[in-house]
Amino acid sequence: MASAIWTDDGQEAAIDLLDPSTRAGVSAGFFIGWGSGDTAAAVSDSALESENPEPRASASISQPQVDTIRYLGEITATALRQVNEAGVFDAATAGTLWLRGTHATLNVETGDRVEYTFDLRLRDQNEA
Repeated sequence: MASAIWTDDGQEAAIDLLDPSTRAGVSAGFFIGWGSGDTAAAVSDSALESENPEPRASASISQPQVDTIRYLGEITATALRQVNEAGVFDAATAGTLWLRGTHATLNVETGDRVEYTFDLRLRDQNEA
């Protein structure tokens, strides 16, 4: 995936994590889902455009740099699928969409696996 958008809902949830009075209400787990929607990602997105029925993959989380968090997950197709989008959620079903991106169409067959990597880098106005 070339790039993904940090959604408004994801930004608000991140702020809630920083505030001790709201931190307890934010999920600590993250999951990656995929879909067939091809509308460009926007900060106002609150869901994938057309999520496919496979279970969301539990995301492994790492910090490859001090200003970057990485979400990595692999989804296995349970049938023939067209895949154009993916996102990071804070729940295995429903939940808040933190990141969403679109990519070139992948036509996958039953049993095909697709691995997604999302990097969220926080930087200040002086960084490129």
